[in-house]
Amino acid sequence: MKVSDICQYEKPVLVNAVKLSQRKQLLTDKGGWKEWLQSVDPNAKLSDPKHHSVQRLAEFLAALSSQKPDPRAPARELLQPQKLLKRLLPWLQKCRQEEQQLQAQAKKKAAAAPPANPVQAGILSLVQRTQRHPRFKPNYSFNSYEKGWTRTERLVLPDPAHPLVLLALDCEMCATAGNDKELLQVAVVDQDGKQLMKELVQPSSEVLDYRTALTGITAEHLQGVTTTRKAAAARVAALLQPGTVLVGHSLHYDLQSLQLDHQPVIDTALLFSYEGLASATPSLTHLAEQLLGQQLRGGSSSSSSSSSGQQQQPHDSVEDASAALSLVKAELERLRSEEGPTPPLPPPANKVDKEQQSKLCVHKLPDGTTAAAVRSAFVAACKKAAAGAEAAPAEAAAAAVEAAAVQELGGPGSKPQLLLAFPHPGLANDVFAALPGGVFTDSMGRHSKRLQLQGGKQVVVRKMACHSGFAYGKDKAQDRGVKKPGSKQQRKGGKKGSEKRPASSIQSAAAAAAAAAAAKKKQKKSKSSTAAPA
Repeated sequence: MKVSDICQYEKPVLVNAVKLSQRKQLLTDKGGWKEWLQSVDPNAKLSDPKHHSVQRLAEFLAALSSQKPDPRAPARELLQPQKLLKRLLPWLQKCRQEEQQLQAQAKKKAAAAPPANPVQAGILSLVQRTQRHPRFKPNYSFNSYEKGWTRTERLVLPDPAHPLVLLALDCEMCATAGNDKELLQVAVVDQDGKQLMKELVQPSSEVLDYRTALTGITAEHLQGVTTTRKAAAARVAALLQPGTVLVGHSLHYDLQSLQLDHQPVIDTALLFSYEGLASATPSLTHLAEQLLGQQLRGGSSSSSSSSSGQQQQPHDSVEDASAALSLVKAELERLRSEEGPTPPLPPPANKVDKEQQSKLCVHKLPDGTTAAAVRSAFVAACKKAAAGAEAAPAEAAAAAVEAAAVQELGGPGSKPQLLLAFPHPGLANDVFAALPGGVFTDSMGRHSKRLQLQGGKQVVVRKMACHSGFAYGKDKAQDRGVKKPGSKQQRKGGKKGSEKRPASSIQSAAAAAAAAAAAKKKQKKSKSSTAAPA
């Protein structure tokens, strides 16, 4: 692109484009942004793009010509920066304009009259409830400037000219060589429950796992199927008129697989919550059972979830889309009758089977982390603890880690994880207890710790179950918006009022042995003082 063409965009747009070029490791013939800046202005003290003129930012963007290869993904197709900019800059400009419209709308909200139709007002309130969830922004901030994506026009709500209409969407996905969530089937249901679309989609690359247990789809089902993801996305997009509110459960996964960026949405995973868990997202199965009295998956209840080791029936995309729509309608009825929003639900009383309780999950692995490096970090941490007061349990934990089986999880496009398997749950708990650092909880209330690898990077070690083997626990933050345990302040440990945890079996044994030794030493000292001459 020419410098003059780039200069037509607003400065915040160009600042964001430069920052994205840094994340994508895009290069000029002088290097990246900082190297290029140093070459054109050796006296520049501030490298933050916001401190530089539109002209300078435009000159840098116009000079981009290549992308730095990633040694971890040598087969990855490198970006062509100038082609990317032609898509990126208009997209950033449009996003900025929409954000300005939303801000202007927020200022007028107090003065504006609410929609006269209570149903319309209710739909709008559920859209806004979805948007207020802390996970909304990270889940729905799609990079829809990328090739292959479709981005629908945004409706500034409310708009009397375009009454809100509900449309429910659900997709099934498989794992392919290049994508862990490749589109396999798409279903759309209108607000009256009528099926508008249910279509199988031919994956674009070799399928590694059809996930038949979940999807119910096999290779035989796809014989003769010619519909591509692009064609399926175009069909869905054609249904999205101004005022269409998409409904679904964890809908961002469906939109991601379609490469379709649409707003507004109502996501039932973000609409409801569990008691004592600030950010856990309830399952569709459990919500349907508790709020609708409906059992999905051919009658399997939420109390027999996969966490207990029992097999669920395959998903049905039309059934799932309809269930999400029914949940929204039920919530609208509550609002209309002035019952108010559904309060947090008790989490399912599922128990994790003992085989799974005997494992520790290691996740948030830095790129290139090996199982051997993680095992080594475990052993080093336990042996370091063995030099302190808890020598016996820490030494036993180190030995247990060295003998543990390691299972690697994660496919193409998914985040890798490791499972360390021990002979029984007690030993897994003992190893976790021997690790240094403060305990925090994940969204389901499972205890976690941070483990430092050689070189300073960290991973997260998590138990597979909560107290007494239950799948769900508590995270102290009783409501959304409360600061969640595991924050920087609480990870330092030792904060007043922190939860006391029962000692592990080998810790108890070590404590008993230490007490016995102290008593014996005291008794011996008493005898020697009695025998001494007056």
